[in-house]
Amino acid sequence: MNLDEILPFMKTVDSKEELESKLTEVMASLVHESHLGVYNFFAESFSFEPEFTPDQIQDIYVNYMDYSREKELKELIKKTKIKPSQKTVDKFLLMQANEKPSKPLDKFFYKRWFKPSEEGIQNLFLAFIEKHEEKSLEHFKRKLNADVSKKTMQKAYSFFADHDSFDTIHRWADKTGVKSSNDIIAKEYNFKLAKGEFPYDIAEGKARKVTLDPVIVKKSFRDSFKNNYFNRIISLSIYTGLSFDVSNKEQLSKFNELIEKNDFSDVKEFLNAFNIRPYVSEEKAQEKYLEIITKNSHWEFHKLQRAIEVFNTPLSEEVIDKALKCYVHDYELDNYKKFVETFDIKQTLSEDFVQELYFDLASGYNYRQINSIYVELGIKPEIPEMLVQRMYQKSGHLYDIMNLQKITGIAPNEKSLAAILDKKISEVEK
Repeated sequence: MNLDEILPFMKTVDSKEELESKLTEVMASLVHESHLGVYNFFAESFSFEPEFTPDQIQDIYVNYMDYSREKELKELIKKTKIKPSQKTVDKFLLMQANEKPSKPLDKFFYKRWFKPSEEGIQNLFLAFIEKHEEKSLEHFKRKLNADVSKKTMQKAYSFFADHDSFDTIHRWADKTGVKSSNDIIAKEYNFKLAKGEFPYDIAEGKARKVTLDPVIVKKSFRDSFKNNYFNRIISLSIYTGLSFDVSNKEQLSKFNELIEKNDFSDVKEFLNAFNIRPYVSEEKAQEKYLEIITKNSHWEFHKLQRAIEVFNTPLSEEVIDKALKCYVHDYELDNYKKFVETFDIKQTLSEDFVQELYFDLASGYNYRQINSIYVELGIKPEIPEMLVQRMYQKSGHLYDIMNLQKITGIAPNEKSLAAILDKKISEVEK
């Protein structure tokens, strides 16, 4: 039966040309969907073979290039007398890679029906990289005896940059030795600065020179100022050539804020960033020194050093005296020693103060502290004999008794010796 005979019975078309067009569309769909048996039924029933365009034929071939459909593909080639184009081979390759990149592709290359182009191979590699399928990538690099081109890596970098995966870009750059483009670098820096992060390369002065978004840079300046990241302002200003505009009033307010918090590391960075030296009275400087010292921590000494650099004012004799008294009185002898060494202190404590401290310690039977202070300061205790005898009677340790006698020059009397002996007998009996 031909089309002229069936046309009178059709309800959806009015002409033979329209019927041929519709039938061609239907039969193309059948081929696409791999219904070759139904296609042949239509061709025989209507005595009609559609004339597909070369592009349509190539589009059909893509669905038949799987290794399992070799017989059907050969039948189509024989019928159309057109071979799959290089573009079709590459399209199939990429389509398979995006769907199931193991067995079918392996078989495809094993059969070697058609050789993919260099562009097709690179597109395949790109698909593997973007999907993080490194094992598949290495497998096909060996099978094809090909490597990933620099152009392909740049495409991959662009893909990862669009997804903000800059760590992935760095990993691939380290692996392949292919550096990312300036556009990618700029995108990464802008992204990090916009998030409040700071690129390590810029901070270290090792960044490749690229142009950054001035709006993002100005925002980073402002955020860094707010969060006391003054070195970031310096680094970013040097890198971009842009300056951070901040009023004198804001600078002074920030300086006073840092001083009140004793953030002298930040103060030093602040002064370097803005090249200013706000006035601070000597009275205020000494007050801040004493505030740091009385925290009784040697970890604060570096802060005190920074404070002296910032105020450009030496420690006063009064502050030194209070510091020495504070450390000795609170039995912070390690801090006392560290303070003297760090700041090259020549000033010493008065003997009256030390003797008064010895008396207070003796009243509380703190003989070990008395000994430690004596060892550190070298000032011999002048403690009333009555207190010394009480310490003998209180102590149960012969080492403490021997040291106490050595530094005071007072020996235990009969009552003290009896007390010492009673304690030792009690210890033995236990």
